[in-house]
Amino acid sequence: MSEYQKRYQHLKSLGFGDDTIAQWRKQTPKLFTEDFVDAKIKGLKKRGFKNPVKMIVSSPAILGYKFENIDAKIKGLEERGFENPVKMIVSLPAILGYAFENIDAKIKGLEERGFENPVKMIVSSPAILGYAFENIDAKISYGRKLERFGVNGIAMAEAFPPLLGYSIKRLRFFVRIVFSLTDGDETMFISLMSQEPLAVVAGKLVSDDSVTKKEFRKNIRGRKGKLSENM
Repeated sequence: MSEYQKRYQHLKSLGFGDDTIAQWRKQTPKLFTEDFVDAKIKGLKKRGFKNPVKMIVSSPAILGYKFENIDAKIKGLEERGFENPVKMIVSLPAILGYAFENIDAKIKGLEERGFENPVKMIVSSPAILGYAFENIDAKISYGRKLERFGVNGIAMAEAFPPLLGYSIKRLRFFVRIVFSLTDGDETMFISLMSQEPLAVVAGKLVSDDSVTKKEFRKNIRGRKGKLSENM
């Protein structure tokens, strides 16, 4: 068995798939040595990461990061008010590759846009660190259009940060569904956002005996018209 085959088999035995190994081979044709990989996994576990293999599969570049840089990232996140950097990184391993300059800019930018506690938002949804302000601004702009319906877009996004990751199309769909109902409110909107759109519609029709299919469709069409007039 060649040295390459030994290294390949070792990576496979640890749980790495062919796609991940193929990415590494582009930068290191002979692949990483067994000792190097084992030391990286051991070091990550020592720092509180319980499943290093899953982390590395999610973000293969981690295998090439020096521990001094990983330690600096953990310390830097703590200094910025993030109480559990390890948990954040587990949720979004790519954070290890984010420059502090960009993280600081994201925190400052969120504050400038009216969010009271950007750090808390990012802790709740670390993916925010990867969102472009262009996309965040689009969600904020759409949220402002809902104010006439009694919806505070900024407050709602702060209460449920994942909203910033949904498409405008999806947001519009659920606004039309939720606020077409007599009992529709922000709480319902947030609770339904992560569900399948068609399942939400079907579930409402099945559970609400007082609303016929014809009435429900008519209500949505009418509400849709009112919403579109102001959007």
